[in-house]
Amino acid sequence: LADPIYQSCLQNAMSIISSLIDYQVENSNQTTNNPFASKLLIKVCIDFLLQHINDIKAPICLRCLTSLAKITPGLSILLETNIERFRTFIIQNIKNRQSPDLTMAILDFLIVCVNSQSALLGYLCDINTTPTATFGNSTILQPIVELLRWSTQNTNDVAASDLFILTVTFITQFWEQHTQLLVDYFVKINDFWKNISIPITTTSVRIELMDTGDKRAVSTSFRLLTQHLLNYTTDQTGNDFYDILNKLISDNCLLHWIKACRTFFQANIENEMLNEQSLSFSFFSSVIYFTKALLCLNNERIRKILPGGETWLEELASIVQLVLTRNDSTCMKIAVMCLNLTINANIKWKNDKIQSPLNILPTYINLANCVLGSEYVSIYVKYCYLDALVLLIQTFLEWTPDIDQQQYELTRYSTVLTHLLDFVDYCSDIIDIHPSTTPQYKCAVKALIHTFHLLSIFVSKEDSPNLSINLKQERTVTNIIDLFHKVSQERDNFRVCYTILSFLYDLTKKTDSIQWFHTMNIIPRTLHTFRYIIQQQINNSNEDAVSQTNWSKVIRLYLLLNICLIHAECIHGDYRHFNNASDVFAACSEYIVESFHNVTRQFSLISLDNADVCCQFFACLTQFYNQLMSKHHKEACICIAAVNYLLHDSINLLLHSALVHNMLTKKVRCAYRSELENQENIVPDYSLSQSTLMDHSQLSQRSSLRATTTISTFFNQSTSSPLPTNIPPVTPSEGTPKPRLVNVRQQVAAASAQPASSQAPDFEQVQVGLLRLLCTCCWALRPCTIPLNELNESLLYKQTIDYDSFKYLVEPLFNTPTLERRTTPSFGTWLTGAQYIVTQMERFSLIKSNSPRPARIKESDLERLVQQRPFLVLALEHLLSLILSQVPLFMRSTLLTETQKNMMKQTLSLELDYIFSNLNLTERTSSASGGGSDPNSQRTSVNIPTPGTIAGPTSHKSLVMSVSNMSHPSGSIAREAYTPFSVGTNVTCSGASEYNNSTHLKDVCTSIWKLYKRIIQVDPIVFIG
Repeated sequence: LADPIYQSCLQNAMSIISSLIDYQVENSNQTTNNPFASKLLIKVCIDFLLQHINDIKAPICLRCLTSLAKITPGLSILLETNIERFRTFIIQNIKNRQSPDLTMAILDFLIVCVNSQSALLGYLCDINTTPTATFGNSTILQPIVELLRWSTQNTNDVAASDLFILTVTFITQFWEQHTQLLVDYFVKINDFWKNISIPITTTSVRIELMDTGDKRAVSTSFRLLTQHLLNYTTDQTGNDFYDILNKLISDNCLLHWIKACRTFFQANIENEMLNEQSLSFSFFSSVIYFTKALLCLNNERIRKILPGGETWLEELASIVQLVLTRNDSTCMKIAVMCLNLTINANIKWKNDKIQSPLNILPTYINLANCVLGSEYVSIYVKYCYLDALVLLIQTFLEWTPDIDQQQYELTRYSTVLTHLLDFVDYCSDIIDIHPSTTPQYKCAVKALIHTFHLLSIFVSKEDSPNLSINLKQERTVTNIIDLFHKVSQERDNFRVCYTILSFLYDLTKKTDSIQWFHTMNIIPRTLHTFRYIIQQQINNSNEDAVSQTNWSKVIRLYLLLNICLIHAECIHGDYRHFNNASDVFAACSEYIVESFHNVTRQFSLISLDNADVCCQFFACLTQFYNQLMSKHHKEACICIAAVNYLLHDSINLLLHSALVHNMLTKKVRCAYRSELENQENIVPDYSLSQSTLMDHSQLSQRSSLRATTTISTFFNQSTSSPLPTNIPPVTPSEGTPKPRLVNVRQQVAAASAQPASSQAPDFEQVQVGLLRLLCTCCWALRPCTIPLNELNESLLYKQTIDYDSFKYLVEPLFNTPTLERRTTPSFGTWLTGAQYIVTQMERFSLIKSNSPRPARIKESDLERLVQQRPFLVLALEHLLSLILSQVPLFMRSTLLTETQKNMMKQTLSLELDYIFSNLNLTERTSSASGGGSDPNSQRTSVNIPTPGTIAGPTSHKSLVMSVSNMSHPSGSIAREAYTPFSVGTNVTCSGASEYNNSTHLKDVCTSIWKLYKRIIQVDPIVFIG
């Protein structure tokens, strides 16, 4: 080693070996079985290094040792007796800093040791092995801290920035390796965070004038702060760290460095030097990652994050616009990082309830030209841009309650519609080319969700009441329909299918949309896709519940779209869409019946919603009763029977939900669950299932209505074991029937006065869902039975009705409903349901209550529960109207004797008299021919003139009730707008003030009472004739 020539050769060999090892590790990741991992070579390096400490070639030898450390585990053992001298050598050279190159080489070696030589690092740090580990006096950590302090205080030194970078990089390794003991050592130093942050708090020098070392120092500081934010911020974190963060925020240091990044990028783009290895990219990445980590921090010691948010977002948008002028992967990554930071910032402001900068929206909308308009921009950049744009527009709409201003602002940028529709075509091509498992396919599907969401927003906010010319083009329609079919082939694509349908649903609000739907054949062209979705839903009944639920939302929205089209055509007197809707019905009739059965088979709020929408759709079709029966007779008959049972089930479940929430006393529970003793069978062997008019034989196999585990679990109480089904009816003894059914009103009133869990949200949601379903079932059954208007006119003016064209919906039985065995629909079920509704009306103060006084709804809960009130009134109207419409059919039945008919009339009179007495009707005792209602009353009143006032058939007043207008939702139930990603379950009543009005209730019920009196007082020969 004393020969100078030998020394020169040895140094050159070490340099070559070091380069070869580094190349192998970086490119081949060859860290094991490396031929250079030689004990002899390591010994030569150590000996030469320790003998020539002050030699100018010492750094070369140390760098060779650094390379060997990457491929040689257990280096501390190979150092043998030289390890103590080696530690002393490192400490001395860090302290005196006489040779900056040697100090830098030592820091490089220490950085490698953190990752690959943990034992050697522990010895160099002089960590004791006692249970409470501390550091000895020979640790290298103290010289490292002094070196950090020196590099920040002597910034004019030529080596200061390089030493700072390597020192902080070495320290950062402890955070990245989660070495808690060493992290705690540095954090406890008083001026540690101050020294770390000096490069990033110095913003007086412009980026163009900073040298490379200063730029790298800024990047290194941000990297350590980011690691601490992500992994080590706890309640015990010192205030000095948060003081540094607040200084960065208040002095707008972050904004300064973001602006510097844009200048940095611009210079690199002009010189064509921008790539992932360039300093500008790593500099930008460190700033962005720190800002995102800061946004994730939720600590009261941090003041407002990102002050001047509008300037922030403008800078990010300008960087996106700048980098997308080039077509390379680095520019795409930079654009994605900017857009993701935009999203994170808006989410942070929203969570903190801070108003986002609204003036930035035009800037981001205009970015559509360079993002969506350029084909070379990657699909992931387009997806991130659409994600950010959706969030910005939603924030704008949330903070801008003025509808006119919303329309004005968004209409100004309606040209973005062209880009969005072109992007739909672009995504369609990607889906055609790439398999469903590729990232491109998945990204395109996600981007389409945002695309159709934005299309819905822009279309709904347009000033023009008509459709945009872009949407009327055949190419646009073809692209959307083809795309709907393509994405429906994958079960994971439910969300994009939903947003496409949501977009079509929003189009129905335009004036000329109905003509557009008909001209473009939207429903017929999407029917085969809908049929495929239905088939998949039926075939995959055993898949996870989440997927089933998600696709049921898609089916619901498609049915709602058809409902909306039918109603819109009814308004204009045009029934062209009925043929399309009937084809849809033929495709999903099996699914509809299955959804009805699931109400009792798998009870949940979701099953209620499914059944309600399916029933609404079928109810729309029954308004064209004759056409429906002639076109799809079998399916229609099955659905009518299923709806009839669903109405029966809804009443049973309403009572059951009240039962398990202590809304019924023990006495009523026994009566409600009774099997034989509480039945009042007027007809011995008359079974509705044997009636050819009802076509129950065509109803698909149906599980018995039992208190299943699902229902009991949902209602939070188990029920008794089900009793045998198909119990034969019991023939009552001759004589006067019992005065009334179980007195549900009094028992519920007494029970509700006691503390109970009936105020639970689930219970109230179940009540609303069941009431809504009850109303919809009645609406669907109304065309199957006698219209009250026609019935009233026939009785007043001796007009004839074709009674044989209507169906028997119930059996003339007055048995108490039960959930524990299968029973057929009967007058008893409907009447008990009406009784229960009356008790709920008392709770909501719709009517005055009799003793015992029920527990009223508290004022604090009334706003939350007020949505029940309109449904209570509507449900009572429907049930009473259906009961009246069925009476004439039994009055003329040849299967009933006169005695049985009289018993039926007496029982009905007692029950209805009891119900109406609780409604406190002022005209309840009026006879059918006595006095009339106010001739000026609207909709709800019925004028039944005395014989002396009848001038002739053309001068009469017809029975006009709100139930007669159920064929149109604006007169009854209007569903809230279905927004993307949230299937609507909230239902409001458009005439809420009308249905909450007790006067309206009394007028309607008085009209029904008068008509019933006329029915039972008329000669039965009228119905038979």
